[in-house]
Amino acid sequence: MTADERGFLATLDTNPNDHTARAAYADWLDEQGRRYEAALERGRAGLSEVYFKIRRKSDGLFSEGAEPRGVKKWSALGKMWPKLHVLQAHLISYVKHHRPALRRDRCAVQRRHALERH
Repeated sequence: MTADERGFLATLDTNPNDHTARAAYADWLDEQGRRYEAALERGRAGLSEVYFKIRRKSDGLFSEGAEPRGVKKWSALGKMWPKLHVLQAHLISYVKHHRPALRRDRCAVQRRHALERH
């Protein structure tokens, strides 16, 4: 941690509602290549909104969230979660609901890799 960052954090600890200092800290984070943290600081300062999405690696589609009867839908746009803890709760629910299927899929992939090696 640099002296500049310690200064920003000390100022924000003293006055967490100082939106000007928070915006300056966000700009500094951007300059350091820490864009994700900068976006979060801008969200805390009320300068911009931060949304989270779930993207599937296999085809690049985004989750639409929970649908009736636990069916998950995926689309090019997807759902945007405004708070990270809500997205985390969705992921936990998804894993609990799909754990047997995920385990089956993982075992099938492991068997396929074992067969390919022999």
